[in-house]
Amino acid sequence: MTILRIEALILSLIPCACTQTVTLSPTIAQVIVNQSVTLTCSINEIDVAKFSRWEISESPRTGVIVPSNGTCLGFGFLADETKYSLHCNGNNTFSVTIKRVTIQDHAQTWRCSQAFIFSNQATIFVKSKQFTYFCLFISIQSSSQLTTTAV
Repeated sequence: MTILRIEALILSLIPCACTQTVTLSPTIAQVIVNQSVTLTCSINEIDVAKFSRWEISESPRTGVIVPSNGTCLGFGFLADETKYSLHCNGNNTFSVTIKRVTIQDHAQTWRCSQAFIFSNQATIFVKSKQFTYFCLFISIQSSSQLTTTAV
């Protein structure tokens, strides 16, 4: 049996593989050091999702959220309750909150999945408290005229 036939067979056994989508939001999360940030994974399948799998691309770490008796259980790196807060929101949505973002979280790319269907990527950008969000562009049009533009 060829590889393509095996892949087709596997995909035919996965329920909703053709219509299921998984979305992670926000796609860009900007946060200040020591503040929290929440990423939400939404799965649009007809049946109730039994779990949500999470990955951080900068490391081989994988975590899983499983609803259990009105709460969420975390496995893998998501079992760290000092770093993460987990939410099983119902309607096939799961959230991970990083309780206190550190500079080590900067530029991490996250994604979630369900039944081998992967979400889009979400990237976390961490700013220090001293960073100014107000950018000032200065251009000198002549020796006596100064123009500033705020963005």
